[in-house]
Amino acid sequence: MPMRRCEYLDWLVFTRQPRPYDARILRLLEAIAQTPTGAPLVAYVLRRWPRIVWGRPPVGNAFAFPWPLETIIMRDAGDEATNLEVLAHELAHLARWRGHLVGSLEQEYDAYLTGVRVRAEWEGLDWRDPNGPAARRWPLLFGHEASPQRFMAWVRSRNAFYALLPWNQPRTLPEVVRALITQAGFGVKMLLKRA
Repeated sequence: MPMRRCEYLDWLVFTRQPRPYDARILRLLEAIAQTPTGAPLVAYVLRRWPRIVWGRPPVGNAFAFPWPLETIIMRDAGDEATNLEVLAHELAHLARWRGHLVGSLEQEYDAYLTGVRVRAEWEGLDWRDPNGPAARRWPLLFGHEASPQRFMAWVRSRNAFYALLPWNQPRTLPEVVRALITQAGFGVKMLLKRA
């Protein structure tokens, strides 16, 4: 007797998955999959099975290591809505940008926008309404005041690392090498300060 689609998905998730996910991460993935913005991110997870774990990321609340590691390390915020937004943010980095080999504000903007859209949809807020609750809650991303330039200024003021990121994602080999040297140099200086 052939398996129904749901049974097949359950079988795939629980028997063929290279790394079993923590039950709370599975619940977050299920919630993300139920949103229009999040469904493609979870489809990526079902294709690639990146490692997603709770722990101490090297910076911030979470970090997505690039291919070939394809690993997300998340600090537990203790709040389901925040964890959902952070996981969607990091999945956007992996699914659309292949992780953080070199960063850009273009990449961060996309990841922040994606994470907040998933959270808004999960909370039942219409982020497309320029006068709605989502626009009031996240004015730099939605509504009349939203703009990538305002977002760039805000994110650069938050963190010294973001201040050195270019807006456009480095794509050519010379751009990637320059960005890698600059960003790795910043990382080494931060590690030396902490030591």
